[in-house]
Amino acid sequence: MTTTNPDTISQLSGVSCTSVSFCVAVGEYSGLPGNGNNLSDQSLAEQWNGSSWSTMTTTNPTTDDGLTGVSCTSPSFCVAVGSSQNGTVAEQWNGSSWSTMTTIPGDANILNGVSCSSATFCVAVGYSSTGDPEDLKTLAEQWNGSSWTTMTTTNPSTADTLYGVSCKSTSFCVAGGYYYDSGADLTLAELYASQP
Repeated sequence: MTTTNPDTISQLSGVSCTSVSFCVAVGEYSGLPGNGNNLSDQSLAEQWNGSSWSTMTTTNPTTDDGLTGVSCTSPSFCVAVGSSQNGTVAEQWNGSSWSTMTTIPGDANILNGVSCSSATFCVAVGYSSTGDPEDLKTLAEQWNGSSWTTMTTTNPSTADTLYGVSCKSTSFCVAGGYYYDSGADLTLAELYASQP
């Protein structure tokens, strides 16, 4: 498949399809001048229509944005997540355009993956940090159709990260990542299960 490449440094990190004729892939590209002599990352989204990819216009709330995960429940509802120089980023697709969603504040928070079972239930996962790479805590946020709230997660060590999540319903999600223990990165899975 031939995708679009808005610049010489472009990558896709996540994809979600609702049918063979509707997929959204997200990532980032570099090439625009940033602070000093550095390049500035910009979020990237591409849409598959069954025969070709086209670039979608994302919001890019800051000068250093990237998207790592996306989940679509229909051609008129997708949520993409990632990070920026100000912390977490979330964007919502309504069928015609992307808009910025307000996530939980935190300059050192990162969202890696997202899963939506409906337009009123999504879970995004990643990590929060104090700035020390050895002090990472798992992070999960829940979308209820109007706002994001922080979910309680477990942390088996002092360096824990969630990368992906899958929600079958509003009462069942599984997230995966890793934790650091005794010089090794070990697999981590967390379950969210609630009574309907």
